Amino acid sequence: MQTFLGSKGYVAQAADNGTYVTVLTVPTGFHVKITYFLAAATATTTVDAKWVNGTDIPFLHSKNMSAGELVEFGGPEGAFLILTDNDTIQVKASNANVSIIMSYELYPHQGSNIVL
Repeated sequence: MQTFLGSKGYVAQAADNGTYVTVLTVPTGFHVKITYFLAAATATTTVDAKWVNGTDIPFLHSKNMSAGELVEFGGPEGAFLILTDNDTIQVKASNANVSIIMSYELYPHQGSNIVL
């Protein structure tokens, strides 16, 4: 099974204020393991983030952030999300004062399916 490693970033734009923006979409035929999520504030802002897999699953809700504040998920083994075909990670910011970085591993679908 071949694994592809990558990172994806999003710098909030004034035009997106208060609107969810899709930062990452899993391609059809693949699964993605989100290994790290970082939200970094450059000034006061409020941030939301959700995993969408047919249902909205918020994992960061109305987080008030000040300049220099960070919100991090992941890093250590076992602290990650597994997304499947066409799932997305979406982020909403109250203004253009936040940057998002996500690191991930991309797997071919057949290599990451587990039958329980």
